[in-house]
Amino acid sequence: MRAGLLVVLFSVPALAQWDRYLPGATDNPSPHPLAYFTSSACVSPGKYDRTGDCSSYRATTGLKLIGHVGKFDVYDLIYSPQNPDQGAALSVLVSALVESERGVFHEIYFQLAMQVGAANTPTQLVHADGQDLVVEHYEDGGQHHTYEETYFSFSGDGIKLMHPERIKEAAQKRVPENSSFTSPLSSTINYDDLKWEFNVTPMDWRHPEQGSDGKVIVHFKIESGDFAPKSAEFVPSTRAH
Repeated sequence: MRAGLLVVLFSVPALAQWDRYLPGATDNPSPHPLAYFTSSACVSPGKYDRTGDCSSYRATTGLKLIGHVGKFDVYDLIYSPQNPDQGAALSVLVSALVESERGVFHEIYFQLAMQVGAANTPTQLVHADGQDLVVEHYEDGGQHHTYEETYFSFSGDGIKLMHPERIKEAAQKRVPENSSFTSPLSSTINYDDLKWEFNVTPMDWRHPEQGSDGKVIVHFKIESGDFAPKSAEFVPSTRAH
């Protein structure tokens, strides 16, 4: 008699991805109750320590509901300076939290405004290509007023940090000779039409006739929760040099 071998395969659900962005690093910290974050700005949920003198921000916090995406609730948590008289001199710490289930919060974004004039705008929820995205905008307040945006997509039961590098690489290939992106980089996203526009100027401002003035438009889609370029074109400005 031959014995039969019965193999039973068990389906193991994949662990949810919960990416977090903080200055100079990314990680995947564990969730915590809200009190963990509101008790102090100095908590370090992941393997990276928060930067800056966060001890000045322990006094008060303000939680603001940004919106709902499916079963998730998205919040901004603002840490206020301990000394109200220093409010103009001290910048504000901002944390973006997602409540995945009642009382369970994931931090997905943390930013410390490092100098006077720096600012974090409220978290945005946008809809693009049939998917809901989270957008974070930070301006450094420096001499050139540069800014950075951070993007997340909802992926299954978690959230994923998006990578716009492929969009910028596609745009760079369409920049004309002797021209470059404006400095600081200036771009605009149209989430309805799925277009990403980059301003372009002549490389040598003393001889603008040697370069081109206009914009590069990248048409994109959201694929596997990330940006994917479809096509790119340079559109010259109608303004004369």
